[in-house]
Amino acid sequence: MAARRLFVLVLFTVNSHSAMSAWTFRDQVELGLNPVAYVNNNSGQRVEVYVGDRSTVFLRFVLGPGFETFAESSCPTFQIDQRKPMHHFEVGYRCAVVAKRATYLLGQIDDSEITSLILHRFMNGNQVTFRYTIKSGQYRQLSFSLASSKQALTHALGSDIRILVE
Repeated sequence: MAARRLFVLVLFTVNSHSAMSAWTFRDQVELGLNPVAYVNNNSGQRVEVYVGDRSTVFLRFVLGPGFETFAESSCPTFQIDQRKPMHHFEVGYRCAVVAKRATYLLGQIDDSEITSLILHRFMNGNQVTFRYTIKSGQYRQLSFSLASSKQALTHALGSDIRILVE
């Protein structure tokens, strides 16, 4: 009986750990692409931060495999560590929603600096929670760990970038 309880405890611990993966960094320069800091969960959902054209920094939230897609009429909201504000973007210039992808414009790096409360909190927080509506109208919520996000984001953005808070 004790061995069975231990097995269940170990199984629960392993599954909990895989659901809250740490952030990592993928250097894609050799492929001609920009570096990406990202985290995946065990269901295939993904959050990534990368620098695009003209030193513009983007946050992307991607749904995993399956039939669910975002309702394209609203951008998912997200919150870091239950702190205010809950970040809300209107669909348009600062947020694009297409099928399984929501992409947020976080700002532009200028003279090795970017002003972004969101990036600061991503680098110093513990967890980010996304809340969104899928195409059928149902509400969903997903959380991702921010473990090792500071190191991964420093690699993706550049070690010489200063992040200023608004």
